[in-house]
Formats: sequence, C-alpha cells, structure tokens
Amino acid sequence: MSMARLHIVAEGQTEERFVKDVLVRHLASFGVFADVRCVMTSRDGPYFYRGGLRDYKKPRWDLTAWIKQDSHDDSCFTTMFDL
Repeated sequence: MSMARLHIVAEGQTEERFVKDVLVRHLASFGVFADVRCVMTSRDGPYFYRGGLRDYKKPRWDLTAWIKQDSHDDSCFTTMFDL
C-alpha cells in the first residue's frame, strides 16, 4: 500500500509546529505522509522570511509553486491559516 502525501501550507511558525508535533504522527497512522512549510512572505537576497499574512497573494503563489513541484497523483494540498 502506498502512502498518500498531504502538503500543508501554514501561515506561520505556530501552525507549522502544530503540524510537525501533532498532525504528522497522527496522519501517518492512517497511511498519510504529511509535511508542512510556512508561506514565504519576503526575500532579501539569500534570506527568506516566512509567516505573517496580510492577504492571499503570497500563500497563493507559494501553494501554486508547490503544486507544480509535486504533481503526482497521490499528492494533496491544503492550508492552515488563522487570519
């Protein structure tokens, strides 16, 4: 049995930590491989800044880019925001 992949785009570090500490292990027991990353909000040269949203533009860009990177049939995507 292959595992489904669930990619989660989180608003900030708190949501990211919740996914890593709670959801990853729980979902694995159901055959779901979950991973998470925070929305990239800005970039300054080689540095990336993540977390803290004001509108949907940045998470939309991040989510679209991730979908293009992993277009396998067993991949699903979702978000975790508390705007």
